[in-house]
Amino acid sequence: MSILKDGVTYLLAEFISKITPFLVIPYLTRIMGASDYGVVSYYQTVILLILIFVSMSQEGAITRYYYKYGKKSLISIVNVCYLYNFLITFFLILFFYVIGKMDYIILTLIASFQSLFNVQLSLRQCQKKAIQYFFLQCINSFALVFSLIYFFNYGVLDNLKSWMFSFLFSYFLGFIISYINFSRNKKENFRVRKIKIMLIYFLSFGIPLLLHQFSMFAKGQFDKIYIYNYFDSEKLGVYSAGVQLASIVSVGLMALNKALLPYYFDFLKNKKIRERKILLFSLVSFCIVPLPPIFFSLINDNIYALILGEGFQGVKQYTIIFSAAFMLILPYLIVVNYLFYHGKVLVISIISFFSLLCYLISLYYFSNISIYKVPYSILICNLVQIFLLYLYILGKNLFNVRVLKCNC
Repeated sequence: MSILKDGVTYLLAEFISKITPFLVIPYLTRIMGASDYGVVSYYQTVILLILIFVSMSQEGAITRYYYKYGKKSLISIVNVCYLYNFLITFFLILFFYVIGKMDYIILTLIASFQSLFNVQLSLRQCQKKAIQYFFLQCINSFALVFSLIYFFNYGVLDNLKSWMFSFLFSYFLGFIISYINFSRNKKENFRVRKIKIMLIYFLSFGIPLLLHQFSMFAKGQFDKIYIYNYFDSEKLGVYSAGVQLASIVSVGLMALNKALLPYYFDFLKNKKIRERKILLFSLVSFCIVPLPPIFFSLINDNIYALILGEGFQGVKQYTIIFSAAFMLILPYLIVVNYLFYHGKVLVISIISFFSLLCYLISLYYFSNISIYKVPYSILICNLVQIFLLYLYILGKNLFNVRVLKCNC
């Protein structure tokens, strides 16, 4: 019952967190229009790019440390992550100030506080503090809604600045509250040797994953950069709206992943689940991939216009294809989490890189045909990535069997 209760709590928390940006889409598209919404989509891409450098997979490093080595010295790895965050944020702010990109300074702060807040969430997740996790996600979501309403209706800033400061405020508030709660009665003496060991662990985990992070970023955001530079912001706004509508699929899957990941790692640690079953579960999950695209295809065009407002014609076609691409996250997560647990970060990065090459080639090909064909590039890329993961695991097992026979 504890697994079910905590799982539902995590799932509800993630759903509230991920559904909030989705629910404010009609509000933002109406108040900003397709053009400004396209610029916002571009800014979101910049934030995610900055987040790669600021975060360096801190949440994954902390979660894996906890399940591999326990909670001893957990505060040390957290402090190392925060120290790294502050240093990188400082240098990025200095860099953007020198080149005169003031908006990018705000985007850097958003990425920094988002990373800090995510670290606090990962601590609650791996320690199975489901209630705290739930309330922190609620605080962050409610703060975002409140600040959006305030800045857009009562503030003196333009639309883009209002959007940026809304997200900055929500992540800042979420981090401050979570940090005060975590730091209470959890102090550890500063030891240079321990900090050095934790820094080596953190960098050895994060650096190999940079290629993976860049690949994931490119596959999720490069199409927006391409459209922003080679088409126009209005078309990007329609395209991004399709992505956002379809993202309800990835929202649900990532929420489910967050909820079940602690128990998945526990099963792996206690050897309650084997590699063969993991592959079987991943293959079976393909059966439900077509369900969301069918659902979105049955929705009338007038419903899309009602949700988004005028100026978003053609969004249905994007939504259908993206929902299929996002559903492939399910079989991918089942396998990749297994490799993450066993520290196969370099393998994951190499596979991500090859799938990225496939994505870039298909993006170039489809963009020359029609902008409506561009979403097929991420669909094909996700299929290739899953296939390569299967190929690695099956190939590894085949190699082990041959070695075992030779030894016999």
